[in-house]
Amino acid sequence: MHLWEAVGGGVVLPLAEHTNAIRALAWRSDSGVVASCGEDGLVVWWDVTDGFPVVTKANAHPPQKPPGRYDTVANGVLDCSFGLAGELVTCGRDRTVKVWKADGGEKRSFALPDDGAEGTSRIRVLPTRVAVSFDGKTVMAGDSAGWLHAWQVD
Repeated sequence: MHLWEAVGGGVVLPLAEHTNAIRALAWRSDSGVVASCGEDGLVVWWDVTDGFPVVTKANAHPPQKPPGRYDTVANGVLDCSFGLAGELVTCGRDRTVKVWKADGGEKRSFALPDDGAEGTSRIRVLPTRVAVSFDGKTVMAGDSAGWLHAWQVD
């Protein structure tokens, strides 16, 4: 991944930490940090002035094997979004939504309800998009079944 200069199109900073597909990027409101998340399970907060990671969370959403499954389960962080106070919200293949403090510590975690919606009992529903409200008190996630979920952070 690279941070590109908008006018000339040249590479400003190489941001090389991920080993698999990057699923989402998010800018912090002060434009000093960009977060990346990907299929390798990493969430990285990048300092855009020097290109070095500020915080790296490996296995941010660790894979969970459903009962009776013996093959490798995909690891991955599917989306990320910054709140105004610098908190980062992520969602992943572990079916959770996590709120991270500005320093990278985990603040809260929310699980999607069981895959029991009528007609979807055999479908593994995943959170695909996350957002945090303007005041930082509510986290929302959209899932692969078309449902919207909301949680109060505190």
